[in-house]
Amino acid sequence: MTAAYEKNEPFWKGLLSWQAGFAVISLVGFLFTIVNPDKVPSTGPGSTDRVAKDLNLVSESVLDDVKKKAPMKLLAQGNYADAIAAADKQLKARPWDVKTLMAVGDVYCEAPKGDKDKGLTILKKSVAMCPESRYIRINYARHLAAANKLDDSVAQYELLDKSASEEWTPMRVELANVYLAKNEFSKAVDTLKKAMQNDTTNGATQELLGLAMARNNDDQEGFQEFSKGFAVRKVQNDLTELNAYLAKYNNSKSNAETNLSKDVKEDPENQSKEILLMELLLLENKTKAAKDLLQMN
Repeated sequence: MTAAYEKNEPFWKGLLSWQAGFAVISLVGFLFTIVNPDKVPSTGPGSTDRVAKDLNLVSESVLDDVKKKAPMKLLAQGNYADAIAAADKQLKARPWDVKTLMAVGDVYCEAPKGDKDKGLTILKKSVAMCPESRYIRINYARHLAAANKLDDSVAQYELLDKSASEEWTPMRVELANVYLAKNEFSKAVDTLKKAMQNDTTNGATQELLGLAMARNNDDQEGFQEFSKGFAVRKVQNDLTELNAYLAKYNNSKSNAETNLSKDVKEDPENQSKEILLMELLLLENKTKAAKDLLQMN
C-alpha cells in the first residue's frame, strides 16, 4: 500500500483486501489453537491436511531447518532480546507455519528472559499440527524436560517409545535420563537395556545403564556394567568430555580429580559430573574409589 493510497483511500477498503482477510483468518486459527492446542482444523492454513503434505516435517532435517530461522540464529549468537523480538514478529506473520512455531517456541523456552510457559504452549501446538512427526514431538519433549515438567515430558517420550523403531537409541537414552531425574530407576534400567539391544557397542549408553542399575540397588552389577562401558569408550577413543575436562587442568589428573570431587560433593545430583569423575577414577586405575562413589550416590 503506497503513501498516496493511504492518504486518499478510506481505511476500511484495506480491510477488504484478500491479504488482510487471509491474515485475519490465520490469526483467528492461531489464537484458537493456542487456547486449544490439541484441536487443529482439518482444512485451511495450518490445517492437518496441509501440514501432512510437507514431508520435510517428518524428517530429522526439520530440526536443522528450525535452527536456520532468524530468531534461532539470534539466540545462538547470544542476542536474546533481538531473538525474542524476532520471534514475536514471526509469530504474528506466520502463525500457521509449523517450523516458525517451533523456532518461536524454542526461543521463548531457551532465552533467559523468555516466556517458557508460552513457548511450551506453542510447541504443543506444533505437535498437534503434525502429530506424525517424531522429531517435532521430541523437540517438545526435550523442552518439557528442560522446564522440569518431567511427567509431561515422559508422556511425550513414551508415545515415541511405543511407536518408534527399535533402532532409535538416542531417544530412549533421553527417556532414561528423564526417568532417572524422576527417581524411576527400574524404568530407566529397562529403557537402557532396550536401547543397548540395538547398539551393543555404545559405551556411553552402557555407562549410563550401569549408573541406573546402581541407583536401582544393584551396585555390583551396575559397577561392572559401567566399567565395561568405560572400557569400550577407551578403546574407541570416545572420551571427549573427559579429555576436555582434563585439558582445563593441563592434563593433571590429580588436579582434575580434586575439582571434580568437590563439584560432585557440592552437587550430588549432577549426573554428568559424577560420570566424569567415575571415568577419571577408572582412568587412574582407582577401582575401589570408583566403586565407592557409585555406591555412595
